[in-house]
Amino acid sequence: MGKKRAGNIEKTIKTVDLGLKDSYSLKLPPNSGIRAGKLQGIGQRSSQQDCFGVSDVSEKAIAAHGLLAVMADGMGGMADGEKASMEAVVACLGYFDAFGGTEHVSKMLLVMAQQANERVKRRLAEKGSAGGATLLAAMVQNRQCHWLSVGDSHIYLYREDRLGQLNHEHNYAAQLAADGRLTQEEAQLEPDGRALTSYIGIEELTLVDRNERPLLLKPKDRILLATDGVFHTLSGGEIADSMKYPVEESMICLGMQIEKKRRENQDNYTAVLIEIE
Repeated sequence: MGKKRAGNIEKTIKTVDLGLKDSYSLKLPPNSGIRAGKLQGIGQRSSQQDCFGVSDVSEKAIAAHGLLAVMADGMGGMADGEKASMEAVVACLGYFDAFGGTEHVSKMLLVMAQQANERVKRRLAEKGSAGGATLLAAMVQNRQCHWLSVGDSHIYLYREDRLGQLNHEHNYAAQLAADGRLTQEEAQLEPDGRALTSYIGIEELTLVDRNERPLLLKPKDRILLATDGVFHTLSGGEIADSMKYPVEESMICLGMQIEKKRRENQDNYTAVLIEIE
């Protein structure tokens, strides 16, 4: 069955005008050693509360600092979620542009997240509104990856046809399971299970997930950043199926699978894919 599905997807991709590939790719220097793709859709929502960005993609900048991908998802149901996600991404990219050359990457990313948290709090306070956003950040340089997450968006490693989640979610269900009060299956059924226990815009940012030692990457390894509009719509197997193609086609396939579900309340969805050549 798996081969049949993959074959059908491949046949469908070949019918797509591949001129669209430019919309699903990030143009990087050919000798950077990495390739990157992107995907974003509004789903069935009235506004786009996901925001993403990448650091300077010039050859000089990537050689000196690596490539940083940042993603934020404004908290659904809260005022100014889209402003929170945008402010978080802008703050992170600005901080990385200023301090991205440090050898202590994990610590730098942590301070970057704290700076983003302060900026979002300040901007929302100026408007007299409440809000917040999840945050994902992944920096790749010299076949090493440092990552950081706040909230419940996902960072994956795709290696040798297997997809594995790198980070842990910060929500009430995960907390209940971690405390041993409920099994993971029971916790997922809790009415408030998806309520975030950590996010950008919180009064004090203390709960952050990150790797303190670099993740060593192999050729063809992929790092995938995704908001919940992706992984709450598609299964892990479906996401992995889309990773079997070149970077741009993988993003096209991911988007096609989401849209094919035709979910009545489809959330905003965003993904950034980084591949080691």
